[in-house]
Amino acid sequence: MSEPEILYPAIFVFSMLMIGLILTILEFIRMQKQLKQEQQRRSDEARVPRAGSVNQQKVSGYQG
Repeated sequence: MSEPEILYPAIFVFSMLMIGLILTILEFIRMQKQLKQEQQRRSDEARVPRAGSVNQQKVSGYQG
């Protein structure tokens, strides 16, 4: 094969590799943002208890 016959497929393959690399980097950045949001949401839920799960103390002196 002559040089141009090898060069054009090589350019195509290199371009596909670069596109794949860029898309992979973008996907990992998106996953990292989602993980941070999920961790923030969990920590917020841990700080503020839900209305149904609040442990209420008895007001009267009767312990029954």
